[in-house]
Amino acid sequence: MDLLLLQLLNGLVSGAFYALLALGLALILSLTRIINLAHGGFLVVGAYLGYVLTGLLGFYPALLLAPPWSTSRGACRPGGRGGWCRRKAPP
Repeated sequence: MDLLLLQLLNGLVSGAFYALLALGLALILSLTRIINLAHGGFLVVGAYLGYVLTGLLGFYPALLLAPPWSTSRGACRPGGRGGWCRRKAPP
């Protein structure tokens, strides 16, 4: 019975994760009318960073550090339009 409850919880968490990823893709597509597949790339970068930091620092520090770092990499992408970290052109 414990295994069934654990598997049910695992399925709900996985389904919620996939739903959030799909909602992000649908939101970007509906607003920009451009299919942007960069979500998967940022997901992989964040997951790999979390994996590496878990080995180095432990689970909870990795949980606190990986999402903000991977989000900032997406917001400050080089050559992107309107990124948060856009530098002003020199005079």
